[in-house]
Amino acid sequence: MLRKYGLIGILLLTVIVLSIVSDSFLTVTNLMNVLRQVSINGILAVGMTFIILTAGIDLSIGSLMAVAGVIAA
Repeated sequence: MLRKYGLIGILLLTVIVLSIVSDSFLTVTNLMNVLRQVSINGILAVGMTFIILTAGIDLSIGSLMAVAGVIAA
């Protein structure tokens, strides 16, 4: 059971400790900021999952993100 749910337990323990230590950890502003920062990696992960599942393995996503960042800047 520890092997199956160990990581979830550690995550919950970390959230509990951080919410006790910091007053601004479980606020809507902080959660929205974290979701905003993670959304780019989540979108890329979904796209890479579809590419890998269709056997068109392409691992050049890092270079494409760098080019997109340069163009956007």
